[in-house]
Amino acid sequence: MSTLYSILIVFEAIVCFLLIGIVLLQKSTGDGNGLSFGSGAESVFGAQAGNVLTRGTVVLAVLFLLNTLVLCVLRPQARAKSIDSEIAEEQAKAAAAAVPESSEAADLLDTAVDTAAEDVATATDAVEQKAEAAADAVEKKVEAAADAVEQKAEAAADAVEKKAEAAADAVEKKVEAAADAVEQKAEAAADTVEKKAEAAADAVEKKVEAAADAVEKKAEAAADAVEKKAEAAADAVEKKAE
Repeated sequence: MSTLYSILIVFEAIVCFLLIGIVLLQKSTGDGNGLSFGSGAESVFGAQAGNVLTRGTVVLAVLFLLNTLVLCVLRPQARAKSIDSEIAEEQAKAAAAAVPESSEAADLLDTAVDTAAEDVATATDAVEQKAEAAADAVEKKVEAAADAVEQKAEAAADAVEKKAEAAADAVEKKVEAAADAVEQKAEAAADTVEKKAEAAADAVEKKVEAAADAVEKKAEAAADAVEKKAEAAADAVEKKAE
């Protein structure tokens, strides 16, 4: 019993040191995430990074609770058995000191020893029953605590999942809004380019028509000049011929 009790004490110290270390590590990891990411990314990635540390903290806390409760149960048992042994030894010593030399005294001694043994057995049974009842109570409390821890862990996981989904939805909406804005700007730019192209085509067409009109007018003027020169030349030839 004493060996088991010593082993559990050592195990208790180890769990304490591990629990302190993982809590400090979890706190520093949370601070690092807060410096590395933004508010939206922190809610998504920071919670996932601390999920393993959170589960480890829960496991160590449960082990610490179970080991503490077992130590609380074993301590009264060991003390009660020690007290029973001391009582039996004292009764045996008192009976041995009061032993007379006659056979009647020997019978009385045997009866006292048997009575003491029965009392010790009864006390031992009572202690065992109390220990079993205490162990059952501790087991129920441990199960209740484990269920409570599990429920809290599930609730925390659900909350993290909801926050991650909300962050993903927000990012998706922002991406869709940005895509719509880009599409609208592209359509507006295409409309502007199309209008400018149509205006440039109209301007070129007008300039071509104006150039064609100018050429036509110049051609008509040249034709009139040639016709006049031809008529003048014909008149001059006619006059010479006369």
